[in-house]
Amino acid sequence: MTTLKNTEPEWHQELKANTHFELEMRVHAEDLASLKKTSQIAALSTPATTLFIEQTCIALLNDKLPIGTDSISIEMNIKHLVPIKEGAVITCKARLKYIDGYKLFFDVVITDSTQVSYVIGAHERYIVDIDQYTSTFL
Repeated sequence: MTTLKNTEPEWHQELKANTHFELEMRVHAEDLASLKKTSQIAALSTPATTLFIEQTCIALLNDKLPIGTDSISIEMNIKHLVPIKEGAVITCKARLKYIDGYKLFFDVVITDSTQVSYVIGAHERYIVDIDQYTSTFL
């Protein structure tokens, strides 16, 4: 994986462990597993869940990374605890657990307004130089 030079990243000063961010969404028909053909069940799909988690973690990083860099998803582990139906309003809560060089480790939970945990998980992102990274594409 192409990375930035081996120096202390300037964004380390902007971004600290235990930073939190929340994003809310309403579950629509296009988010359901039955419509995505990953199941016959009309519940929030894993692809839509993954996207929601990534969007929340990216929002946490907004304006904290230098121009010319971006974060890419390199690992995600989630567990669905309770199915989520169409029309539900849910909140993804992301916490930047720690930073290891250019790796960012997040804990995530998706809840509703009563704070019931529907999904829990961990997400890892990696900071890359956009030009260097895209030059490696096949």
